[in-house]
Amino acid sequence: MTVVLEQFTATDGTQVTNIGIDLNQAPVPDRRFAADSCALIVKDGTVKILFGQDRVTGDGWRSLVIVQMSSRAAGRFLGSLQHPNNMFLEIKKTTTELFGVEELVDSFIEPPQGQAIALAANLPAIAITDNETCLDFYQASPFALGNVVKTEELALEPVVRIDLRSSLFLGLLKGLEEKGITAMEFKKKGVSND
Repeated sequence: MTVVLEQFTATDGTQVTNIGIDLNQAPVPDRRFAADSCALIVKDGTVKILFGQDRVTGDGWRSLVIVQMSSRAAGRFLGSLQHPNNMFLEIKKTTTELFGVEELVDSFIEPPQGQAIALAANLPAIAITDNETCLDFYQASPFALGNVVKTEELALEPVVRIDLRSSLFLGLLKGLEEKGITAMEFKKKGVSND
């Protein structure tokens, strides 16, 4: 996929390369999962988002998808949602008023009746309509990220699509913030964001 690169020196003196990519042009993941509940584990710089599918009887869960990403990738995702050109903040306000914000479950303790699978991803994309949210997860490997500055192309692997209630997605965002994941934003040296 073609990317837009912006290189600059941040206020702390580090060299930063922002990679802009339109995930609307990315291929749709082949794997799909409908989530009824969600939990978070944040440990050692890693965020694990656990998406559970309830048993039909409603007592426990039958399958689980664990999406693992670095806390920095999760922070970049939160930062992208707060970008001034993104309509997410307006959508979040309306969705919260209509459907509320669901709490995450503490953990999935009992073993599943079906299966559990863990996947790695570092680029989530979202779409929201009413109380339905679609989360597409993608992985850009360190090899792909290392080549992007030279080629201005990013090899992107579609990982999984998660369908869930918007109120549950808002609970996920709240949970990330409560666990200390903050929106990442690099400020350019000499440029004020006021």
